[in-house]
Amino acid sequence: MQGTRQKDICKILYAAYIASMLMQFSLFTIIPGTLIGIVALLAAYGCRKRFSGTAFESHCRWLIRTFWIGGTVWLPVMTVIAAGVIFCMIDLTPIKQAMERGDMLSEIQIAQVIMENNAGLFQWTIWSLTGFFGAWWFLRCGIGLKHLLRGEEIPDVMRWA
Repeated sequence: MQGTRQKDICKILYAAYIASMLMQFSLFTIIPGTLIGIVALLAAYGCRKRFSGTAFESHCRWLIRTFWIGGTVWLPVMTVIAAGVIFCMIDLTPIKQAMERGDMLSEIQIAQVIMENNAGLFQWTIWSLTGFFGAWWFLRCGIGLKHLLRGEEIPDVMRWA
């Protein structure tokens, strides 16, 4: 009976991780989604010790590593890539033209012009990189769930994918 309860707890943690990632795709749910992810991480830390010596301990370690690899490696790398793409491809022509005409633009006006003229670039960059990050996150959750539903431990908890 104890193994069934541990398995159910791990299912809830995987579901929370999946929900957390899904909620990252909307500005209205990003904060609750992040909080769900953090609560699930803390629960995984708490369960890891209680599940010590069982197959379910590896699932807690897998979830903990998913959070930290995602948050400290993938997310920063994707942010740097996004910044690089945006800074290399941004269209500043309207700003240049305004300066050549002698127009004095405030910082807010400059930001508005940049956003209006580059909205598609920003959206494409953010969605494509978030898609890669989300796919990796869902892959990790899928691998973990597959082993969990079979009642197996994760074979190599230290791998990145």
